[in-house]
Amino acid sequence: MPEGYGEFGLEITNPIPASSVSASYDYLRRLRTADGREILFNRIGSMTSPPNIEHIIDGYNLFVDKQKVATIYICPYSTDTSSKAPKGFQLIARKEETQKRNDNKYNLIDTFFREEGEYIRFLVGLKKRFIANKEGTCMATLEKQEGCFLYLLTWERDGKYIGDYVKPFRATKENIKTFNEGCKILAKRLEIFIDTNDANKIPDDFPAFGHLTVIK
Repeated sequence: MPEGYGEFGLEITNPIPASSVSASYDYLRRLRTADGREILFNRIGSMTSPPNIEHIIDGYNLFVDKQKVATIYICPYSTDTSSKAPKGFQLIARKEETQKRNDNKYNLIDTFFREEGEYIRFLVGLKKRFIANKEGTCMATLEKQEGCFLYLLTWERDGKYIGDYVKPFRATKENIKTFNEGCKILAKRLEIFIDTNDANKIPDDFPAFGHLTVIK
């Protein structure tokens, strides 16, 4: 980031830019040590941004062979995702399968709120909001529950569904973007469920809605 200073990615004053929360996880999955070893990562949470960074920063602990090797910082509200790795690490190239993940062959709903006003209308006046795709094969609902929201994405042809709990959040562009990124991730997971007909094959290696996720 142009305004960053300090060791790239390893200091909160110089976070790794990413275009979304899901792009952050894609970046982390491609991160390796300098000698090529795979890493595991664990999200610490959102951090208070230093004065030189405008947006929220997420922190992640990195592990190799169950040993913590570093903490890195990512800003998931940038225009693009960095192709640079922090000192001591490298990024591997995307596999062809990864590049195809953006395909949406079932036209599943992957965006729920187009702008802040839609969320405000739900927040103020509705208990439940639902939308469907143009074919009527996919339904997405967001329902208010005690202390949280429940988001459900359903494949109407056979009733398969996937969902997650979400914290009530302020109507900001950043939060709407994070929420919609979570919708995209759940759409990809539902697609896997539809293709495999096996709930055990649905990936759950990270919370779809990032810091907005409620763990139950």
